[in-house]
Amino acid sequence: MDPSSARPSRSTSHGELSHRGPARKSLIWREWICWVQLIFGGFVQILHFIIVPETRSDVLLDREAKRRREQEGQKHIYGPTDFKTDRFSRKEIITTWIRPFHMFVREPIVLCCSCE
Repeated sequence: MDPSSARPSRSTSHGELSHRGPARKSLIWREWICWVQLIFGGFVQILHFIIVPETRSDVLLDREAKRRREQEGQKHIYGPTDFKTDRFSRKEIITTWIRPFHMFVREPIVLCCSCE
């Protein structure tokens, strides 16, 4: 057994490949690991976009309201976001942007696992 495989790796995504197997034998393969993961991730995202149907309720209700207005002539039916002009308020954007920094300060394990 290789002594380097007995110690824990800092990153689970490349621990097995960098300590034994093809990455140990060829440094060229080690440089391609990130690209292989990127290509696979992109393929899965495209497949997900094609196969998985929309499930968010406000989007489905907006589609149904639009369909009923166009096909059935029911002009009094509206979806939940038909009258909403601003998609995000300034407060929502700031809250969403600051939240990770609050997690870094309040939960040190998040900071330790993020810094590699």
